[in-house]
Amino acid sequence: MQRGSAGATRRWLRSLRLHFADAAEAVFGPDPGLLRLTIAGRTTISAALTLTALLLLFADAGLAAAAPVGLGFMVSNFANMSVRDRERSQQAVTLVLLAVPALVGVALASILASRWPWAADIGFVVVVALAALARMAGPRWMAVGMVGFIAYFIGDIIRPPLASMPALAIAVAIALASAALARFLLLPDRPGFTLRQVRRHIQRRIGRLLDEVEDLLADAQAPLAEGRVHRLHYELGRLDDAVLVATDQIGTARALDDDAPRPLGRALFVLQLAAERLARAAVRRPLARDAATVRPQVAALRDRVEAAAAVGEPVLTTAPAVTADAGALATALGELQSALAALAAAWAQDGRPLAGGVR
Repeated sequence: MQRGSAGATRRWLRSLRLHFADAAEAVFGPDPGLLRLTIAGRTTISAALTLTALLLLFADAGLAAAAPVGLGFMVSNFANMSVRDRERSQQAVTLVLLAVPALVGVALASILASRWPWAADIGFVVVVALAALARMAGPRWMAVGMVGFIAYFIGDIIRPPLASMPALAIAVAIALASAALARFLLLPDRPGFTLRQVRRHIQRRIGRLLDEVEDLLADAQAPLAEGRVHRLHYELGRLDDAVLVATDQIGTARALDDDAPRPLGRALFVLQLAAERLARAAVRRPLARDAATVRPQVAALRDRVEAAAAVGEPVLTTAPAVTADAGALATALGELQSALAALAAAWAQDGRPLAGGVR
């Protein structure tokens, strides 16, 4: 009796946790490595630090504080969102360089808007074009272009006098110092942690997909329920989204060049295809004999995947030998197990350089 009650409680807690995860992902989108959350945290911290410092510094300035406070706030936001250099030293250099487009942009817009408004409008179009072209020169110049654009926009709207340039320079310095504090000390890059979170997220998605497949196979002879098919397609779609974001986040965490081999990315793609084949085979209503044979294997694989996700380790599974007379369902399950085995090998190969890195 107590075992049954404990099992029901665990199932209820698991269902509650999954619903909460679904709701969070529906609002914020998939974030396997928590990189989006990290960037959001950095932006919030640096913006709060910048606003607090500037409001205290310019408390008696009145309306004259609008320009330095507005410029500092926007620079602190864009400094965290746009700096995408792979190495910490490169990120630090980019943060220092952002002071140049910030001050030049606001000064240029202020001069043009106060003397030749028509020239300020033309300059705005030119700045937008230059910021877009800067993206082609690499991540550093993309950040420079974005900060230059937002600084020009603020200068065109507020039109601070040139006499306020020292105050604007102080505001920019505070904003960049706050961004550096948030990026390098409070919420630094942790590539090892990112890779582990990506692995656990993908494993949880595979486990949920297998759970839906096992549930579908439980009533192989019953009419196909539209709700079950919808849930299966939903889990498959979430897995696709997670793989897409995870591939990008793995490249960011490992600091690889664009042309370097990425075994993890290829293994995730193969896993995604294998999961789609298994879902299609389950929806096509396999024979009762095949469903009865494969269902326990699906449940066992799901348990192994969920257990590995709970401890943050790769799924240790052996690719089964699929006979020539095996049905489509058994073949698809074998392909998924082979993909999981290949993914575990890719983690061992591609994740090893980060084994001693930042956690």
